[in-house]
Amino acid sequence: MRCGIHCCSPPVRPEYGPALERSWTQGRREWLKLSGNSRLSVAKKSGHHIYVDQPDVAVKAVQRVAAQAAAR
Repeated sequence: MRCGIHCCSPPVRPEYGPALERSWTQGRREWLKLSGNSRLSVAKKSGHHIYVDQPDVAVKAVQRVAAQAAAR
């Protein structure tokens, strides 16, 4: 059984520095490779706590995963 992985990530934050951001981005890409049914969403108006800053983005991500699981 294959499960989808859904990543929600905040936008690029230059204050952390380019090297850290490149490493973080590469890590997210590695997570996406763990499943053939993965998706990366960017919460452009959000900080670290996406569920607080943009709860609609978090809810939609959970709903997509739940719908995929229910369809199996």
